[in-house]
Amino acid sequence: DNLLRHVKDHMYRLLGDHRSFYSQFAKSTVAFETPLGFFTNFVVEKDRDELDIKKGGIFPIVHGIRSLALEYRLPQTNTVDRITALSQRNLFNPSFGIELIEVFTYLSTLRAEAGLRKIREGRTQDNYLNPKELNKIQREVLRDSFKIVNEFKKFIGYHFKLSMIS
Repeated sequence: DNLLRHVKDHMYRLLGDHRSFYSQFAKSTVAFETPLGFFTNFVVEKDRDELDIKKGGIFPIVHGIRSLALEYRLPQTNTVDRITALSQRNLFNPSFGIELIEVFTYLSTLRAEAGLRKIREGRTQDNYLNPKELNKIQREVLRDSFKIVNEFKKFIGYHFKLSMIS
């Protein structure tokens, strides 16, 4: 723990206040499309009726929060703890922080359940999920979750001024 703190302190000294580094680091948060199309239909991969829940939902939250945690030099290493700490710093509305935690937890749970289902069926576990295997309520919550992911990606884009970098 002491070694990690020493390494982090050294890294923060090297980074200083280089806004461009944080923007470049955060850029991959918005690299993948959220699998929600026009009229909020799910966008599945062409060769399979599944969507990548990690690329489309989990990764943007984890990496966006990681980017903010790095910028604000938070000691937390867990995504939920980081969201809580950022909310306490009033970086975003506390209710939005709660929504992010709920969405992150929901998407992670769906990913785990889909993986276990595939293992039981003798298939390879991956990050893909078939929305048709969910009940109506689960699909609605998934839709709403992706809308919040999109809101968060817009926030990250604005916060780090991603439209101004190439």
